[in-house]
Amino acid sequence: PEERMQTPFAEQVTQDSYNRSLEQFAREIAAEAKGQADPDRSMSIELEYYHKDGSIVWMENIISAIRDDDGRLIGLQGVARDITRRKKIEEELKKLEREKAVILDTMSEIVVYIDRDANVLWANRAMHDAFGLTPETFDGTRCYHFHRRNDPCPFCPSIKAMETGEPQVHDDLRSYGKRWVLRGYPVRD
Repeated sequence: PEERMQTPFAEQVTQDSYNRSLEQFAREIAAEAKGQADPDRSMSIELEYYHKDGSIVWMENIISAIRDDDGRLIGLQGVARDITRRKKIEEELKKLEREKAVILDTMSEIVVYIDRDANVLWANRAMHDAFGLTPETFDGTRCYHFHRRNDPCPFCPSIKAMETGEPQVHDDLRSYGKRWVLRGYPVRD
């Protein structure tokens, strides 16, 4: 700790972390100068530090102001905790999400993931392309609203699969000038 305190901050963190911390501190100081900042606030910033063995560790830093009796800023105090493991898990989850998207978005079949209320939680590119929608306008909307319905389709295999816990098929839907085979699969935790 004493050795760390003697090391300039710019040498303790990666260049990206150093730049981000300078930007965040500049925003905080500007808000302070304008009187627009809560004097009791704290700030949180995640930075990459160089470990003494040369590796990089992620630290979450919680920093708050030290003020004199007149409320003037006279210093900073903070605590840090190692979040390297959490950051590795988050990165792995992002990687898995990207892989899932690549696989499902290359399929020509439409794949839609809905919840028990028929809200679309996720849809692949084939679904977006088939209905000329963007992911932003599609995700989170009830699937039957795209078919100009007020209620779920009575034959919906996805809803039936959730109700029964078994895969369901509806193989004779004619709509949008096509014949569709719809399949619903229950998702189990």
